[in-house]
Amino acid sequence: MLSGLGAAFASTAVTNAGNHLTSNIAIAWLSVVVMLIVAALSLFSVRIVARIIFWLIVLQVLAFIVLIGVLAANSHADFTSALATYSNHPGAFQDIISAAKSNGVVFGTSIASGVGYSRYRDMRTRYRLPLTFPGR
Repeated sequence: MLSGLGAAFASTAVTNAGNHLTSNIAIAWLSVVVMLIVAALSLFSVRIVARIIFWLIVLQVLAFIVLIGVLAANSHADFTSALATYSNHPGAFQDIISAAKSNGVVFGTSIASGVGYSRYRDMRTRYRLPLTFPGR
């Protein structure tokens, strides 16, 4: 993510930070930091941790609203031209779509699939069914 942000804002420092964080030693240190944060949170009451989680969710919703605004402000042509510019490949968007279709990726949505999933979700919560069935 940092590498992409560095490329988008033409910042070599952010790009280098993103490249550094993908190294094995950086991943190990990040894992240690996450474990220390979880250990520190276990020292607080559940109410305080729940309040922290609530405000993190609020922050996530605000970020999502900003993302929707940014996506609504730009057109499809803006996106495809930006992708072509940042990837240094003029037909990057169409090549990605073609590669996905040739590998069997289905595009689009179906209202029936959403209704079917919601019925399965309701049935799963009522009868305590597993998320997936064996053999799938």
